[in-house]
Amino acid sequence: MGRRVVSGVLAGVLVVAGLVATPAQPGSASIADGKFTVLQWNVWGGLSAGSVTEQARAVQAVIAERDPDFVVLNELCQGQYKNVQGWLQRNGWPQGANYSRFDVMDRRGGCDGTGTVGTGIYSRYELAASSPAEVTRLVNDPDFANRVFSLRCVMLRANTSVKMCATHISPGADGVRDTQVGQVAATVNSYVSAGDVVVLAGDLNTQPHEGRLNQLYSASVDTEVNGDNVGEFRELDDRTGGDGSYPCLGYGQFTKYYDRDIHPAPPGCGARGKKIDYVFVSENRLGGGYDEIDVLPIPNGCGGPCSDHHAVLGGFAKDFTVQTPDGYVRPIYHHGEIVATVEWNDHADDDHGRDLDDLTICDVAADSLAPYLKATNNGQTFEERIDGGKDHCETQGVGDLSPEGATMNFEIHFSAAGSSGPTEWNGITYTVIE
Repeated sequence: MGRRVVSGVLAGVLVVAGLVATPAQPGSASIADGKFTVLQWNVWGGLSAGSVTEQARAVQAVIAERDPDFVVLNELCQGQYKNVQGWLQRNGWPQGANYSRFDVMDRRGGCDGTGTVGTGIYSRYELAASSPAEVTRLVNDPDFANRVFSLRCVMLRANTSVKMCATHISPGADGVRDTQVGQVAATVNSYVSAGDVVVLAGDLNTQPHEGRLNQLYSASVDTEVNGDNVGEFRELDDRTGGDGSYPCLGYGQFTKYYDRDIHPAPPGCGARGKKIDYVFVSENRLGGGYDEIDVLPIPNGCGGPCSDHHAVLGGFAKDFTVQTPDGYVRPIYHHGEIVATVEWNDHADDDHGRDLDDLTICDVAADSLAPYLKATNNGQTFEERIDGGKDHCETQGVGDLSPEGATMNFEIHFSAAGSSGPTEWNGITYTVIE
């Protein structure tokens, strides 16, 4: 039957209740934890000479710790983009060569000789081939003549009805921002109307209570500071407020501190900052719910703060199907470091017609923790602890997953090497679907 592999969030085919966009093939296996996570961060990459490398490292640290599925980085230097791209390839995160894009925003450079400034995107799942149709050019801003503003929507290779979009709206005059947001909204709303799953992330240089975002927010978002909405999207922080209470519900949490801006947050929402960074998801794909966005602390170590924006991380229950390529081994993170890998193997039937499956777990870190696997199949529990140290692997047979459509849950724990059982969870439960 060929080899099937664990892909952290999914492997083989991801199937979560709701929409079945790409049916699983007979005999294929899938891994799902039921959630799709998006990280968005305006990293202010051209902030100052000498900070470029440190900021790239800060990005890598956030990705390693938070393990997102889709990443949008605004104001990223081209050199940083390539740095992060190479780091992901070395650490097993991408599932194919075609998984990232870079769009130039500022033609002047300003990145200490490492290229131009733009928006970088990275997908855990392989993307469809790049084409001009991915990019919508937004109107120019005469106050920023050297900048190019755009919206890019990439499609997953194995499921083109899943579109992941990134943009960066001008910080300039209201009229320009009105037009640019209108262009973005028209494009992404049209995808939703066609039945697509759509994610939109980026620095919109607009606050939730400003009317131009009414074209994105769904009418189901109707609060004192965020009403009159007519769009197709929920923003993954639209159930909270600037100070966490009424009257700011629907505004969200602050993502940028005030500086010289003339547009404050609405009255009663505090004076510490404003929200201009977003993760939107098409509402018709949120039947399984979504997490409140985590607004992450701004790292230091870049000659000072590594950005003037907070990174934001949001997750939602997946209701779409993705076929992923064979040969991908899922990295398992612990406190931001890869400490183990897990691989699902779907073997050919034996002479008795049984489908003999197994899970292989490997310890890849020189530390005092031992990966610990617990799997349940047809009422049987299988456990395997890897006590051999770094680069040691064990394979646990889990029997025959049958009938077709049967599921098996397995969990990854960590235990002190040599101990009798698991001592710590990594917080992920996976499901294999035959």
